Amino acid sequence: MIMKIRKMLLCFLAVQILVITFSAISHAATCSNNWRSPSSQTMETEIMTASMTDYADIERYLTVKQGWKTTHVYFLQGVLLVKGLDDDEINYDNIFWYPMMFMQSGVLSKAFPQGPCSITQKTPIALTEAEGEVVPESQGVIAYDYTLKGKQNVKHFKGVMKFTPKEAAPSDDTVVKGFKIVNRTKPYTVIGSKDMPVTTLGELRHALDAKKTPKEREKQAQRYQELSDIFAGKDTTKDTMKPEDIIMAPQQTTDLKDGNELYPLRITYKNWGYVNKAGQVVIAPIFDIAEFFQGRLARVRIDRKWGVIDKTGRFVIAPQYEEMGPFRDGLACVQKNGKTGFINESGKIIVPIENYNLMSEFKNGVAIILKERNGDRFFIDKNGNYITEDQFCEAAQCSYRKTPRSMQKDKKWGLVNAKNEFILQPQYDHIYKEKDGLFLVKKEERYGFIDKKGNFVIDLQFEDAHSFNEGLAAVKQNGKYGFIDTAGRFAIKPQFDYIHSFQNVPVGIDNNRERVSFVDGIAVAAVNKKYGVINKTGRYIAEPQFESAYLCRPASLGIVEIAKNGKWGLADRTGKILVEPQFDDIDTDLFHEYAIVSKFYKKGVVHIGGKIIIPTQYRNIVIYPNFAHQDAPSLLRIDNELPHMGYMDTSGTVFVMTDKVCGQYVVKNGKGEITWPRNIKELCEQKN
Repeated sequence: MIMKIRKMLLCFLAVQILVITFSAISHAATCSNNWRSPSSQTMETEIMTASMTDYADIERYLTVKQGWKTTHVYFLQGVLLVKGLDDDEINYDNIFWYPMMFMQSGVLSKAFPQGPCSITQKTPIALTEAEGEVVPESQGVIAYDYTLKGKQNVKHFKGVMKFTPKEAAPSDDTVVKGFKIVNRTKPYTVIGSKDMPVTTLGELRHALDAKKTPKEREKQAQRYQELSDIFAGKDTTKDTMKPEDIIMAPQQTTDLKDGNELYPLRITYKNWGYVNKAGQVVIAPIFDIAEFFQGRLARVRIDRKWGVIDKTGRFVIAPQYEEMGPFRDGLACVQKNGKTGFINESGKIIVPIENYNLMSEFKNGVAIILKERNGDRFFIDKNGNYITEDQFCEAAQCSYRKTPRSMQKDKKWGLVNAKNEFILQPQYDHIYKEKDGLFLVKKEERYGFIDKKGNFVIDLQFEDAHSFNEGLAAVKQNGKYGFIDTAGRFAIKPQFDYIHSFQNVPVGIDNNRERVSFVDGIAVAAVNKKYGVINKTGRYIAEPQFESAYLCRPASLGIVEIAKNGKWGLADRTGKILVEPQFDDIDTDLFHEYAIVSKFYKKGVVHIGGKIIIPTQYRNIVIYPNFAHQDAPSLLRIDNELPHMGYMDTSGTVFVMTDKVCGQYVVKNGKGEITWPRNIKELCEQKN
């Protein structure tokens, strides 16, 4: 499904900028490549054209054209440049830097899993979802031309994919004037403006490098060399232990499988197994992928097939499925031979594996499926019985049934009813999602608001605007931002250089300390390039003093991410510093009052009370709900330069970690003792 420009970067770009995990490893651009790693590609459809070039030094250039709009993205070393998107269309947290190929997933890979070099002559595509052909043009270069079939929409895709060696990076003479330097600060710096008076890529790199310390430049060069090795699929990690440092853990005498919670861990370079809290390997590393246990069962993939194991490592459901979702309401969606259905935890097929092409999940006892042959939707309950759409939506609270809703036709937007009939003919450049009963509309660079019948409530009069939130909408007039109510009256007169929408946060609890007694709205606002926090009267409750600021999620905590002297920290709603600004970045998503921070491309964890739980020393950190103990706040998985991967609790105590010695991967417990393999000393002697 071809999506709007503002959503395309989310759907087609796959690995978050500077947050590369091992699961995102791609292969070198050689003849043996699979379909998911072209070095360049062009694609065109009826409404969109796109191209992507992957340069030899991990830099990429992407351009997307849709209707009247063209978006350009440079993914460069140390900087992300975007041209063609407004500030409100760029979300730093959702900009990704490793775009994969632009195709409906799996269409060609199902037909030719070996890769482009297996094609020696024109080959027709004859799949249930697509018809067309693939034509080899030269070694590692193929052209494709196919049509996706559906009841209402037939989509035609045409383009060229190139798997030959990557091109040289763009030259320093490349003109980048007009691009925005995308970082955590809004508004974004525009190249060629007074804040960045340069024109070419070389001038930009020189200007940015001039701001870096020698240590920062060294760290950046090291980081990108590591990424080069990962993208090339190389296991270049060296031993991090010496044989004389080997300390073996005492031999376990009790049954490791009894009474122990298990955690999935990548134990060797490519394989996953399961360990317990004592750091001992309970289930051997034989899996391509291993997921957390949900109760007594866990999904695993082996030899590219998904199955389900119990805590003894025994397969409860044999590995046989090409895809498998998590169990929801006791059912999991599975795909076999390109067909989809649902199974229960015993492996019994509840919904027949037929010509469905929608990988879905049950929620509130219902799910939606889509027939491949004609595109019809069907609705089922958890017993596999067909139900009506009304019954489905009563349980699932369908958002798509909410009408009227916006729809695009011939590059213009209007409103449609439940039957997709236009009740407001397409006439706007864009219509945004309805909030507080009003739709934000844009036409000829002016913004206003209409009601559900398409009638103007607030005329097209603003230079910029945000949708309503908590009864107020941010608007820009005469170069300044303020807030209006749903009648169009200014609740806060335009006076700010930049603002974020209001969010409600609790400011008190009742005497029983059980629930919020009242809430207040706060928003981040800037004046004279300084950010603070305002309430709904427009009064600053945290004076404008920060270089930038964001309200963290969830907003109910009332925590603000703030920047000073180019570094990030945390403050409360009044501006009181909770975590001193000292980090290069902070994740605005808080998890049980914990935040992930980074410095010099290394990550750590802080508590909003100010305590540094984990120093910035790991390549990546993921905070999970504690699947083993639901009463505990969370569990942290840590990744560092391979082979280091492990788990720690929220006190910062590591209880398992992988390492490498004598060319062998090993597992250590929290004391640093090797628990696996037991014959590591013999292996070292054999190597010597």
